[in-house]
Amino acid sequence: MLPEKTYKKGRKCLQCYKPIADREHAIRKYCPRIVLPDGSIINCKDDFNSQKNKPINEPFKFMVKWQKFYHHRIKQLLEKEGESVTLEQINRYGINLFRPFQFEITKEGLYVFYYHQFKIQHLSDKKYKIIKHVLF
Repeated sequence: MLPEKTYKKGRKCLQCYKPIADREHAIRKYCPRIVLPDGSIINCKDDFNSQKNKPINEPFKFMVKWQKFYHHRIKQLLEKEGESVTLEQINRYGINLFRPFQFEITKEGLYVFYYHQFKIQHLSDKKYKIIKHVLF
């Protein structure tokens, strides 16, 4: 049988400030992770670090939002118009070709724009081809 918990050292969770028992390992700085019956998780360490990193990650959330938007639009364009599209169709679907994850210029001087699961390949003056691929 374990001895009764004591709290003489005065250690507290960095997130919720609940006391941490003296017999817990000295490196423990947060409450233990708890899985609730509904499957949700209480994790003070993750909550603390997400709050700390929020200002750092905030500008990138805007970029992710746009990439998700373009992903859905390219998917719609491919389903409605097929893989061969014009610049006018790309513009009509609100796809900004100069906001991809990455792009390259071919030997012929034509662009290839890479998005999450698609690449849009510049074929001629106003012709483009949508190709499924895996970027990551």
